[in-house]
Amino acid sequence: MHSADVDLWIKDYMSETKSDRIKAGKAVSKMTTDEITNLKTILEHRHLEIRGRLAQALANPNGTVPSNNGASNGSNGASNGSAPNQRKVFWGEDEWDFLVSRVSALSLKEPMTGITNLATRIMQQMPEEQRRPAHAGLVSELGKRLVEYNHAHWLDVEQELKTAKEELHRRKEALSREEVIASLTEEEIEQFSNKIIDALSPFDLVSRFSEQTILDCITTEAIMASALIRVCSQAGQHTRLLEENLTMTTRLLAELPQEKIRRQLQEKPAPVRLPQVAFVGFKADQIGIIADSLRGRIRIDIIDKNRNTFDSQADIIILWTKFISHSFDSQVARNMKKGARLIRFNGGLENAAREIERAINL
Repeated sequence: MHSADVDLWIKDYMSETKSDRIKAGKAVSKMTTDEITNLKTILEHRHLEIRGRLAQALANPNGTVPSNNGASNGSNGASNGSAPNQRKVFWGEDEWDFLVSRVSALSLKEPMTGITNLATRIMQQMPEEQRRPAHAGLVSELGKRLVEYNHAHWLDVEQELKTAKEELHRRKEALSREEVIASLTEEEIEQFSNKIIDALSPFDLVSRFSEQTILDCITTEAIMASALIRVCSQAGQHTRLLEENLTMTTRLLAELPQEKIRRQLQEKPAPVRLPQVAFVGFKADQIGIIADSLRGRIRIDIIDKNRNTFDSQADIIILWTKFISHSFDSQVARNMKKGARLIRFNGGLENAAREIERAINL
């Protein structure tokens, strides 16, 4: 049935008028088995109830559906003269998909074998109750479905092949790696060089140069300042160790009876302890200049402004506010030890030395 005929039949089938419904039932009596199956699929797709003569035809596949001219009785190939108990099988789209896909694949392997033979062999793989005789109506419908299936299948393959050929052609015309490198401009080379340098760690970058090359790139003042800072830092560490050893020795001697008597007779002055100054936001050469102006009156603690926490026990903390963030400034104020002095510094190394000296004398 054509689409227009199906719509007209459904209109009569769903009509409230009894005569229209009788007309639709008579039309079912004249339909072939395949037409009844297709009509069932359409009603299910439109969510319409299957009833009346159509429901009887689907529920009684062993019955006969009289035709208009008394000749062929449907695509099953049974005539009016066939046995009244001949079994009729109705296929849905699942059975057709099963048959069409496998017949198509088998026909590629056996192109000389007829479609009837192929269909019969494939139907042997189906449950016995779903098999149908390979009559002319079934073969005709199978042929139409094979054309549609092969067209859709090979259309996808042809498109993929076309895309692959275009990609292969594009790759053949693409420049080689050497040609691409040779075609780079100076600006592009500089851009890539900066990316490579940024990806290297400082150790990897410096390790590629000799010691003499590195020294030639650094000023004498910076080298001397760095050496002085290291000496001062190491001296501060040794001083702290000596102080700790002296404190421990004093505690041990204090427990001796003769030491208690001696302390009563003579009181020794306590050792001089240099104040510890923490520098935050200063460069190494700047710290060296300030330490030199104070002439060894302080112990130096260098704080990296990029560290996550501030945990120095310095007596005096000097912040160069221009080079540290507000959040790190707040963290220093929160975490400095009790009694320490905090100096917020804006510029001038001489001013910094004077501020530190003023804090020492307080």
